Amino acid sequence: MLACISEFGKPEGLVILSNSSYIDSYGWMHVVGTKNISAYTTTYVKVIATFYDNTGRVVHCDFTFSNPDDLETNQAGSFDILLISERVSLIESYELTAESHEYAIIPEFPSSLVLPLLVFLILIVVVLSKKKDTCDKR
Repeated sequence: MLACISEFGKPEGLVILSNSSYIDSYGWMHVVGTKNISAYTTTYVKVIATFYDNTGRVVHCDFTFSNPDDLETNQAGSFDILLISERVSLIESYELTAESHEYAIIPEFPSSLVLPLLVFLILIVVVLSKKKDTCDKR
């Protein structure tokens, strides 16, 4: 079986199967979910959350280890990242990554940055096309 190598130099293999978040009665945010490994045993599985505000800026990050922290082939484990911070009210979105001694997953491009990046690219195209039109008229 060929394994794709991530930017961390580890083969990709960890999969976050599901996740959700909620704020408890203390005002603390929980990001919970499950993840697994598809082909081989893995040890010390760590799930990392990066939290973004409504402008796409990172406002906090945290991590936890899965339960159990070692996963057998195709075994799912759960995680609960607990954010005890006054920054909970700033959080608009989050991104999850996972890694272990043996594997990594490449994080998704933060969805909060997609729209600003798209607008930026459109502006560049408009500016360049106007500049070309100006040069052509001379």
